[in-house]
Amino acid sequence: MNKKNKLVSTLTLASLVLGVATVTQHEVKADTNGLQVASGNYIDGQRIASWQNVTTNPTVKNYLPNDGQWLVHNEAKDPQGHSYYLVGNNEYVMAKYSDLLGENSEQAIDSTVTIEYIAGYNLRIWSEPNSTQATGVVQHQQDYHAYKRRVVHGKTWYEIGANQWVNGDYAKIKIEEKRDDKNDNQQIEPEAPATNPMQLFAQQTSAKLKQDSLNSHLILQTDERYKSLPYGTGEGTIDKNGCAITSLAMVSAFFDNSIKTSPADILNWSGSRYFIDGQGTSWDIFPDFATQFGYQFHDLGNDVNNALPYLKQGIPVVISVGPGQFTGSGHLMVLSYADNNGIRLLDPNDSPDKNHSLTIYSPAEIQKDMMHIWAFTK
Repeated sequence: MNKKNKLVSTLTLASLVLGVATVTQHEVKADTNGLQVASGNYIDGQRIASWQNVTTNPTVKNYLPNDGQWLVHNEAKDPQGHSYYLVGNNEYVMAKYSDLLGENSEQAIDSTVTIEYIAGYNLRIWSEPNSTQATGVVQHQQDYHAYKRRVVHGKTWYEIGANQWVNGDYAKIKIEEKRDDKNDNQQIEPEAPATNPMQLFAQQTSAKLKQDSLNSHLILQTDERYKSLPYGTGEGTIDKNGCAITSLAMVSAFFDNSIKTSPADILNWSGSRYFIDGQGTSWDIFPDFATQFGYQFHDLGNDVNNALPYLKQGIPVVISVGPGQFTGSGHLMVLSYADNNGIRLLDPNDSPDKNHSLTIYSPAEIQKDMMHIWAFTK
């Protein structure tokens, strides 16, 4: 795979032509204010209504594709207290039919879902979303009643019985009688506008990743806000030595779905006690970070295949690499996602010239320079 294969991102927008809702594709320039991205979730094959004047007298304005995505500029509530996301000029979508990237929520539903798996194979039922305890199976192309819909880090699950959850990737809503508002209103917290060129580059890159439905927040050790912070020995700084510190901040950003924990916050905890002169940051920092910040730690060794089950769920994996395509010495980064096209990563020492964070890599390319990998879960 050509590692220079940059992604071209589009968001689905709706427009009215001669009074008929039509869908067109427009390239959306990178958003520099850290706006969220919402994805539609509704009955399979049906469109989602968009609304206008929601705070006073909501009326239908348009119909948007069920699989569409929209940049979210703000939130509002109608007179009955239902939440909406502002996605255009006086155009809103109901929050209960839209999922924010990486959100966590639950809502009661009265729906029928159809299992779309693999012909001749059954799909496992789990005791809880993301559980490792299977409680049974469901059959391909069979219908089941769903009572709850839960979103965990942006991934949908349906409850079809007590302690019986199916993966929403393989369950499509066929009929829906009722759906309640979500019990966890997702607060939209845009990142403050950039104050220096490298922060701006990171925000632009993160916005492009959001357009690809990736819960990825690029943070740079070269960002002017952090680069001069002392780290290491002598005149060492985050700029020179802080790839591990910055990578851990990006792991936290994944679980927080925003940059709430900065490299400065990680450094306030770690100090320089994990730094080894002439070698860099000790790998001992990773299990200690997990303990301190409330994550489960997984040592995955040095085989990229061990990372794929995590990456395919969008769970971040920290990678140590030796000299090669990413660095002339040693470096730490975050693998952020994998699918059939390849592996995505976040490079804390990225730049407009490198653009590693907007490049797709094959597993073989990642394996070539890999020294070790670690995963974190909640």
